[in-house]
Formats: sequence, structure tokens, C-alpha cells
Amino acid sequence: MLIQKKRIRNIDNYIANFDGREIYIAHPLPDPKKTDSIGFSTNRELGEEVLPKVMGPITRFNSIGKSVPDKKAPKETAYRQISWTRKQYIGGGDTQEVTDTREIEYKRYKRILTPPPSIELKIVENLNGEKLVISPKLKLSDENKELVTHCVNLFLEIFGLCEPVDDQLNTIIKSKSIKLNWSLLPQGQHPWDKVGTQIISAINIRSKSNAAVVEGRLELINGRKPDFVAVGNAGFQGYVVFGFTKRNVFVLESSQCNNATYIFDSDWPQLSQLSKAEILDANLHKGRVIHKNSWQAEIVKFLP
Repeated sequence: MLIQKKRIRNIDNYIANFDGREIYIAHPLPDPKKTDSIGFSTNRELGEEVLPKVMGPITRFNSIGKSVPDKKAPKETAYRQISWTRKQYIGGGDTQEVTDTREIEYKRYKRILTPPPSIELKIVENLNGEKLVISPKLKLSDENKELVTHCVNLFLEIFGLCEPVDDQLNTIIKSKSIKLNWSLLPQGQHPWDKVGTQIISAINIRSKSNAAVVEGRLELINGRKPDFVAVGNAGFQGYVVFGFTKRNVFVLESSQCNNATYIFDSDWPQLSQLSKAEILDANLHKGRVIHKNSWQAEIVKFLP
């Protein structure tokens, strides 16, 4: 059944018999301009798999998750860092630019967090030679209705329409996965003035008031001479991984305000294959440093 709406609420009106069958949500591979906006490569090879870029509320939830204030709980202390540049008089009629950073403490309601579903899209081909974009395999069970509904709405937000496809081998040709969520920068240890521009360009910092703070954190970690640096693509944009392979330390930094730095001891090939939800799962990281004034003193405890 072809589903063509802006958004659905009751999945039972579109998919009958949640009887344990397994399906995919699918859409024909669109033109290159559209697939590029999702995060696929220009080659659009079979097996490419990517967390789609944020395009609206559904893709944002899919990539970032969401939080709502718990107004029944006491307020908690939170922190926000801002930076600004000003001119400072240095004598003789001359001035110089000085960047100041300030940490603002404020009270807010405790957040109830819903983690992102982190549904990744994949390019496959059917027996007719037609390329499709599909969801992960979905089991049609009552406890899975929320996830199936999310996948349908994800496709509707991106493409405007979609269709459930069964899991028979004569319908879908399976292919290996080629993850596109991370791009490795040139291997080796590079000074910040060489690699910094590439990192800042790739992560696309949105907040100008936060840019200097974010860059300072990235420069400090890079100054410890990681073996490699990888930047996030598509729905992972804004994240950077610094790998210290000899010490088995991998640092995941985010450009988002009011976030945290995560430290892992997983091998990079393993880490790069995980979904965003799995990477940020509290059971996987061995360290988490909140973005506040004490960040620098805390992060160096984990760095080689």
C-alpha cells in the first residue's frame, strides 16, 4: 500500500495484521540532489547506509532525540557557556581583539529524555534492477507499532511518500553495508592550524556565540596528538572523534551547546559501525565530561 501524507498517527489505518511478519519501509531512489541532501555519496552505491540529515521535526528526533521539562520535579542547576570578542586598549592609541568566555549558571526543570531512534536508511536493489531506499527490517508486532509509525513518518518527511515492502528474497536483494556516517581526515598527527579549518568546516557550528568555546575544546584535544580524527556526516554532523589508538582512548566531542564530551575505549572500527543511540548509550562510554568551566581540568584526566 502506497502511503502519501505529511504524517500519520494511527499505523493500523495503513498496515493491517501486525502478526509478526517482517517488512521494510521503502521508496524508489530519488535524484542525486535529493540523495545528497539525505547524506548519501554522489556515487549512490548499493549498500550505502546513513543516518539522514535533519530536515524537520521527525528527522531531528530521529537524530537527536527529544527532551521535555519535568515540572513535577524540583528545578536543577544547568550551565551555558558563551563567548564574545571585544577590542581592548593596549596603549599608544592601539587596540587588540580579545575573546572572553563566560559560564552562565541558571535554574531549569529537570529534563525527561527520550533517546533518538537513530533509524538509518540504506540503498538496495530489487530483482527488476530498481534501486530503493529502505529502512531497517521491522517486525510487525503490537509492541513495535511506535517504531513502525516513526519509520513511516521519517520517510514521509524526507520523500513525501513510501510503501511497506515484504521481506521475501525475490523482492529485495540484500547487500553489504557501507557506512557513511563518518569521514576520516588525513591520517597522522597534524597541528591545529592545519587540521582545524577542516574540522570547523565539517561540523558547521550554528551558534556564533559558542564558536570560540567549541573551537577551544577541539584544539585542546587535538593538541594531545591523536592518531586520527574523524568528523560526522549527515545526522552525525557536529560530532568529532579523536582517536588515541595506542592508549585505546577515543574522544567524542560535540559542537552542540550544553552537551558533553564522551570518552570510549572501543576500537574505532567498532565505534564507527554503531548507531548514534548506541554511541551515546550510558553503558558504552567510560567517561563523560560536561561542558562547563571545569571541562578542561576534567578532560585532561582521560587524555594521554
